[in-house]
Amino acid sequence: MDDETRLKETKLRLRNLRGGQSLFALSELKIVKNIGYFVDKKGNPLRKLCSLPCCLREQLLKHLTNIKCRKKDGDLVVLKRHIKALHLLLCPQTKTIELNGLMSFCPAQLKYCYYTKVLQMIATLAPNVQFLEITDGRCEERSCYITEEMLTPIKSLSKLKKLRVDSLCIEYNALKTLCREMPSLRYVDVIIDFYWNTDDLENDISDFESSFSHLTCFLFSGVILSMLRFEEWLKNLCIRHLPNLRVVHSLATCNITDIHIGIEEGELPLQPILPPLQESELRHLSVIVVPGLSELHQNLPKVTHLKVTPTVFWEQDDLQIDSLLEFPAIQSLCLQQVPPPQILDRFLDKYGRNLRALYFAAEYYENLDYDLQLDSVCKSCPNLEKLCLRHLRLLDDFSKNYYLPKLRELEWAPGRATRGACLSNILSAPNLEKISLLTQGDFDFDLSDLKKVSTLICQGKILRRLTNFKFQLLYCIPLKKTNVEYFKALSELLKNASAFLPNLLDLDGNFYFNTESRTPFDKSLTHGEMEAAFESLGGKNLIKFFYAYRKCTENLEDGILKIK
Repeated sequence: MDDETRLKETKLRLRNLRGGQSLFALSELKIVKNIGYFVDKKGNPLRKLCSLPCCLREQLLKHLTNIKCRKKDGDLVVLKRHIKALHLLLCPQTKTIELNGLMSFCPAQLKYCYYTKVLQMIATLAPNVQFLEITDGRCEERSCYITEEMLTPIKSLSKLKKLRVDSLCIEYNALKTLCREMPSLRYVDVIIDFYWNTDDLENDISDFESSFSHLTCFLFSGVILSMLRFEEWLKNLCIRHLPNLRVVHSLATCNITDIHIGIEEGELPLQPILPPLQESELRHLSVIVVPGLSELHQNLPKVTHLKVTPTVFWEQDDLQIDSLLEFPAIQSLCLQQVPPPQILDRFLDKYGRNLRALYFAAEYYENLDYDLQLDSVCKSCPNLEKLCLRHLRLLDDFSKNYYLPKLRELEWAPGRATRGACLSNILSAPNLEKISLLTQGDFDFDLSDLKKVSTLICQGKILRRLTNFKFQLLYCIPLKKTNVEYFKALSELLKNASAFLPNLLDLDGNFYFNTESRTPFDKSLTHGEMEAAFESLGGKNLIKFFYAYRKCTENLEDGILKIK
């Protein structure tokens, strides 16, 4: 089938799946797209925005504050317009505020001023807010700190239950004070500046308990990666002394885009995790295997998600894992690095039958291959609903048809050290709903198997329930050295998925090319450059399929395709 016909099939199928937009959704879209009309004019337009029902105002607020600036230095004009709209949309009935894009419009030198202004506005106009999130994605250097002027309005939100801030850092003592003075808080997710030493922390247990004992979820990271030692100390103290916590430090999972998962020798924690002093509510447990790890399962009967990271390689940790095989309720298992068969078998024999999620995340090494047998996973984990594989192959015996009958979600990044990964058998799982694939170069996935998957899709034999397909391609090599046949096979697979999968609602593509005309991963290519790059690699018209999936009510930016 030619591209034009497949594209028509895609648009027709999406139109039937999504149906007509409600009047409510259309109204939201029109107002947000024309927000300048309402805030820049006095009189009737202004009064109309203020008089909207609270349910519509909250939806408009969510859309407006999630729009992100595409300019590197921000856009002060747009920022002021959006803040004025924020002032009009906030009300005492507002329960959720997600500032995920608003502050991306703020120039760096004005950050402190406008963060303070926005937080004071929220405290005044929306005093009953229960969920506050500030994530503008502009704190890679993590040099911005929450000031006392910012903390004061946050503390006045007496009903706040959930606070998430990853665009500003907070000092540890300031965080303790904040949590102690806000007993309504249950969920905190922040970046902490650990400027104290571990002796200071251990000598202040009563103050520590009074500050954090009411939390059920306490997520945190250090300002810089070298603070891992302090992160581990704080995590261990939380497990030991805060029995109400269900999640501490981080979720016991991983994903295919994690950059660093190993533990350097100099990063080792000072001591192993000690079991809680009383029975704990903890559900997510992340463990670094170090000497002295024992009896960890005591007082942790409710752990459902377990993440295990070896210190160097698994062969040295065989004797340290006995206590990790004693948890009675594990449903999700994440193993950092791929353990040797004798250790992997112990984990799967113990937990495999009840696992709903399984994660394998290997660190990338140029000359080291990581392999996992598909049949072993299928036999050991018949109830698996999610499988995540990073930097390893899933070895496939093509003489047999193995699949996971309950699998709903697959994430897989084979990695440059492993070539020729095969998809056709694992994609035969009849209940797959979400797929995320990442390829970092030519032939991460087997070429002939990619063509086989494409044919199976056309024939209606696989992925009939798939709703979400995310594909990421990272090319560090120059564009002109890319293998055209491999990219064309990927392109055909994506086009066929778009046209023939009956329930596919989202096709999301992230492509990173080294064009040699600019620094890789630096500036976004123009639409014409995107199209030219695709066409030069045998992917003519591919960009049109991605644009067909733009969802106007949820994505107000210029497309969902990210190509750099």
